Amino acid sequence: MWQSLSNCVPVCSRLGDRHCHPVRTCPRCGNDDETVNHILFECPTATQTWDLALLPAHPGEFPCPPSLYSNFDFILNRVHKRNGSEESLACLPWILWFLLKVRNEKVFNGEEISALDVIQSAKSEAESWRLVQVLPTVLEENAITCIPERPYVPPPRPYCKFDASWKEDDA
Repeated sequence: MWQSLSNCVPVCSRLGDRHCHPVRTCPRCGNDDETVNHILFECPTATQTWDLALLPAHPGEFPCPPSLYSNFDFILNRVHKRNGSEESLACLPWILWFLLKVRNEKVFNGEEISALDVIQSAKSEAESWRLVQVLPTVLEENAITCIPERPYVPPPRPYCKFDASWKEDDA
């Protein structure tokens, strides 16, 4: 998300601006200008993915074609304020990630991945992330081992290993 908002994603229009890529068109849909906003929100695969995400949006409100910032404002702020489901909120960063991966699969491997696959992958990753964040609450008594206490020993005093000082009698 940070790279998208700071316009650091290497899409065709950015590469064209830097004279690193001769073509600015979207490799998935042929749109004239492949921007970060386009790959995440405007490309047909992206719009189908966001439709499948079932976000609480009014018709025509999301995605907002000209503005990357409006679209991020919607998914980061307005969805939460409209009581979006916990499942859909947890999937949002993963949907963005997989939309970028889908674009790269097309560019580098020539593979088309459907919007349904993006949603399923995002849900799976969000669930995996949720599971690894859960800490065990109860430890068995047998599993607890006592660590013997060691007396406190202060760490050695740091000293400077340079060969000069301001005064002769300084340490």
